Amino acid sequence: GARGGVRPEELDVARAVRMSAGLPYFYRPVVQYFPTPRGGFPGYIVDGGLLSNFPVWLFDVAGPPPWPTLGFMLADPRYGKPHRIRGPVSFGSALVATMLEAHDARHLEASDSVRTIRIPTTGVRTTDFDLTPGQRRRLYEAGVEAARRFFAEWDFQRYVRLYRSGSGAGPGAGAVGDARSRSHMRNEVHRDVVQRRLHFRQR
Repeated sequence: GARGGVRPEELDVARAVRMSAGLPYFYRPVVQYFPTPRGGFPGYIVDGGLLSNFPVWLFDVAGPPPWPTLGFMLADPRYGKPHRIRGPVSFGSALVATMLEAHDARHLEASDSVRTIRIPTTGVRTTDFDLTPGQRRRLYEAGVEAARRFFAEWDFQRYVRLYRSGSGAGPGAGAVGDARSRSHMRNEVHRDVVQRRLHFRQR
């Protein structure tokens, strides 16, 4: 159905990508008008990653999945170390980086962690936009190596048996029902938030 006066299948893909790239302080929010009986109001849409930057569970289905959903997470080895604050700009950068990275790094569940390919950032932060050719090459090579290590040990059937079957005998099998309930609740909330993003009504 339509959300905010726009049906998802009618939303221009480039516009949706631009919405998703709306990091506060760095890019202007996308203005989307939402109709109401009194005429409507503008909503300012920013990056949904402010709420969850790694929602790998968003694409899960009920019951055993027919194929795996894997996540690629840029893992900063400096995670947990304080940002150096020199003024308003560095403060804003640190604030955004914390919002984008800290929530998911802290609350990644075991069933999500085992299907996550962690790519070392080689010192590159989320808000580093002007990368040198050398930095891009090292980041690419780090991703290739991380994927190779992951797939050398990845066993989809074992993952389904331990985390998604609901009747397996392995670790975590007894908690699958509760995990599904939590996942269902999170999915409902997150789908609603992702479609609406952040709507700040002008008063």
